[in-house]
Amino acid sequence: MERAAPSRRVPLPLLLLGGLALLAAGVDADVLLEACCADGHRMATHQKDCSLPYATESKECRMVQEQCCHSQLEELHCATGISLANEQDRCATPHGDNASLEATFVKRCCHCCLLGRAAQAQGQSCEYSLMVGYQCGQVFQACCVKSQETGDLDVGGLQETDINECLSISAPCPIGHTCINTEGSYTCQKNVPNCGRGYHLNEEGTRCVDVDECAPPAEPCGKGHRCVNSPGSFRCECKTGYYFDGISRMCVDVNECQRYPGRLCGHKCENTLGSYLCSCSVGFRLSVDGRSCEDINECSSSPCSQECANVYGSYQCYCRRGYQLSDVDGVTCEDIDECALPTGGHICSYRCINIPGSFQCSCPSSGYRLAPNGRNCQDIDECVTGIHNCSINETCFNIQGGFRCLAFECPENYRRSAATLQQEKTDTVRCIKSCRPNDVTCVFDPVHTISHTVISLPTFREFTRPEEIIFLRAITPPHPASQANIIFDITEGNLRDSFDIIKRYMDGMTVGVVRQVRPIVGPFHAVLKLEMNYVVGGVVSHRNVVNVHIFVSEYWF
Repeated sequence: MERAAPSRRVPLPLLLLGGLALLAAGVDADVLLEACCADGHRMATHQKDCSLPYATESKECRMVQEQCCHSQLEELHCATGISLANEQDRCATPHGDNASLEATFVKRCCHCCLLGRAAQAQGQSCEYSLMVGYQCGQVFQACCVKSQETGDLDVGGLQETDINECLSISAPCPIGHTCINTEGSYTCQKNVPNCGRGYHLNEEGTRCVDVDECAPPAEPCGKGHRCVNSPGSFRCECKTGYYFDGISRMCVDVNECQRYPGRLCGHKCENTLGSYLCSCSVGFRLSVDGRSCEDINECSSSPCSQECANVYGSYQCYCRRGYQLSDVDGVTCEDIDECALPTGGHICSYRCINIPGSFQCSCPSSGYRLAPNGRNCQDIDECVTGIHNCSINETCFNIQGGFRCLAFECPENYRRSAATLQQEKTDTVRCIKSCRPNDVTCVFDPVHTISHTVISLPTFREFTRPEEIIFLRAITPPHPASQANIIFDITEGNLRDSFDIIKRYMDGMTVGVVRQVRPIVGPFHAVLKLEMNYVVGGVVSHRNVVNVHIFVSEYWF
């Protein structure tokens, strides 16, 4: 390495020549770019104008002259701005021209210097952080750190730039070497040929030769593909199902499924290296052509526990009546427990028994039989069928789910009416007053009839309103003088006030209606003593007594 002592001060903008050196490729040898740049510097320093004509025939030289002139002018203007900031603490231009290019550079560097001085006065950091640009940042920092008179400030680094020996007229390096400027000196570096892509230096390092990219063991095209070498490059001959990728310069698999969507396979297309495979969705199988899909009849393998229906691409299991398809596997038929359904309590009147695929209704073990509809329970009338055990002196009264043998004797001065059972809709025994001759007490006794009747009631499961159970029709005896007032009353047997009696007028008759007003859970037996009093002039003239034997069953039917 050879070194030369610094001979002169060169401003930093002259480093632009390093970038302009590429333009020198077409310039004649007797045209020196450093001389062109020096002319541009002189024009800026003496003429203060870069628009004057340049005395040269070379286009490249004129370009260098113009660039170096503008660079020097900017440096001079910036130095003027720094001087204004240091001397006057203000940035008024000398001639008051704020619109010219010179004023713009002067004011910019002046402002940047004032900002640096203000930062120093306020004790702030001299490391600029504002996004004011590189040149302004350098001026800011230099003016900030200045604590005593410093040397000249330049635009690029604001420090004294190094002598660039490489720009001297006498080339410091021998032919075949490149001069590289360093701080206070320079180095000479041997020129090495730069081989382009596909070439490399020969063993002597003197010239570029072709690189054989196809030489084993290299496989630049990919395994199994043919590589053909060519000067500075190579080409690939790819196998079927592959194509040459110009970016990776390799043989790449052709994704037929993406290139021809929906045209290769009936259902699914799966790409493979150099080819592709077709497959089918569930419920289909691949046809003999290897591309189409045909439906599979799954029912042929009996997948369902009961019935199977083949559909396109699948199958559907269904069940016989009384069964339902399992929510777990969708193929098993499970028995429907009809008795457990929300409406199961109303399927049978008494009890529901589930059986596979259906159900059966049952009735209590005695007193009932299953109705022809197979769901309701019918009471067995033991009194009619003759399966009771009542004696000859007892009367058989049928009640729900059973019967009662009751013996009713008429009291003294009363006789039993033989036609009672045939005339009444209910089971009733009626005793009519029959006085002996000259029995005045019997004649004036207001009680005309004493009756016994039997009523059978169910246990009302949903008791929401009074239930009307007995209707007493009153026949008004003839009283030409005045109309009788009929009064109905319950005189005995009304336990827990479970019953009441109201008067109603129906079809021109006065009717006493006995109602159940409280819920009763059977089995339950009570005897209600009812009276129908015919009152004329405030005196009871006629009275009928009805003894109602009420039997409440434990069942609700």
